[in-house]
Amino acid sequence: MNLDTKTGRMAISCGAVAVALIVWQLAGTYGGLFWLLPPSEILAATWHETVNGALPQAAGQTLLIALVGVVVGSALGVFIGALMGHYEAWNAVLDPLVKIGFAAPLVMLVPVISIYFGMGTGAKIAFTVLFCIFIVIINTAAGLREVPDEVLEMARAFEVTPRAMMFRILIPWSGPYILTGMRMSVGRSIQGALIADLFLRAEGMGLYMISAGSSFQLDNLYAAVLVLTVLGAAVMSLAKAGEVRLLAWRAA
Repeated sequence: MNLDTKTGRMAISCGAVAVALIVWQLAGTYGGLFWLLPPSEILAATWHETVNGALPQAAGQTLLIALVGVVVGSALGVFIGALMGHYEAWNAVLDPLVKIGFAAPLVMLVPVISIYFGMGTGAKIAFTVLFCIFIVIINTAAGLREVPDEVLEMARAFEVTPRAMMFRILIPWSGPYILTGMRMSVGRSIQGALIADLFLRAEGMGLYMISAGSSFQLDNLYAAVLVLTVLGAAVMSLAKAGEVRLLAWRAA
């Protein structure tokens, strides 16, 4: 098998996944470990909880928080990142704060967020925005700094206005960086929304997982993890496809 081809690599990957699932099934069935459920039981629980509507309802609530959070976080992230990437003064002021925010464990801010926003939807959106925004800021600022000096000098020679400079030159030129940051923030938005569900008012997938864990329904708990994993992978794939489509003009 030629591993240099896409088909060969995909075959190897599928084979590795199949072997892992078989080993997992055997270990879960005959291993005698109550916490290691076989994939067949997890899939059965996922199907049952999907048909009765429990998982779709919980996932829908969490995904709505993630969607609003990633939209707001991406918009603010591009705006702040553009300021940092184009203006040295803004970069000097904001860069330390962005680095601290990106490196800090954001879970520790949950009590602070609950003081200002309460425990409901507003607080969850605010937390999800924090979870998304920093990666967009960093990528946007990095993209604007990569614009060649020759392009900027030519724009100044033609007396391009600051507004046109930003929206017709800097932002389009930085598109790959910005869209990569947005794609990464999509995955982080689901994580942020789930953490918010767990640590603020329990709703959505957070409440579902807490209920399943407290009643020792491990099959339902694993089903929730499976659904979140599949949703995260699907959303990231859609974001990647959108990124490729939006950047097609650069290859033309």
